[in-house]
Amino acid sequence: EAVQEGLIEGWIAQTYTAAQPDTELKLKFQNAEVAMMLFSNNNFTAYQEALEENGYKMSLQLQPEGTERSIVSGGGNWMLANTATPEEAMMAGGWLQYIASDENVLSWTDLCGAFIITESAYESEAAQEMFAENPNHLKVYETMDYLHKRVNTPYWVEMYTYMHDKLSQFALYPESTDIIATVDDMANKCAQIIEDNAW
Repeated sequence: EAVQEGLIEGWIAQTYTAAQPDTELKLKFQNAEVAMMLFSNNNFTAYQEALEENGYKMSLQLQPEGTERSIVSGGGNWMLANTATPEEAMMAGGWLQYIASDENVLSWTDLCGAFIITESAYESEAAQEMFAENPNHLKVYETMDYLHKRVNTPYWVEMYTYMHDKLSQFALYPESTDIIATVDDMANKCAQIIEDNAW
């Protein structure tokens, strides 16, 4: 209901009528036409630099605030084929060792804002200097206690697409949207998709 009120009164920005909604919202944020927005911590460095160029300072906050928090985590995976020759396995292992070096881990974190993925890099002097210079990097780690796995169901694309379309229509027409009915509809649709595709 608060979001509905904000959309109607204009203190929450929606960009769905733009040719490139995400780009338009990003530009509004970078130009301080909107005061805050939700995004992955992997984007904060780029946003922070753009805001600084425009004379503004960004503060990274944990969301959602309240007695309970829930932060969806992402991730990446490496696979080594068991048909690799010993030479190929050694090359793959060497590459993994290289990219997991403190220097490379920290350079990637500094570039985009992603988690520092090794304990040695996190505890390094360079990391402590990074945290001191840019507290937003350290702020990311305050979410660790609230992480949960990203939903992993074979039909998540269908569910996500349905909910995205519903929420887009809500953003475009907040005055005529029944919030409770919309949420119930999305929940029922997702349950139906899972049931229809159950083994």
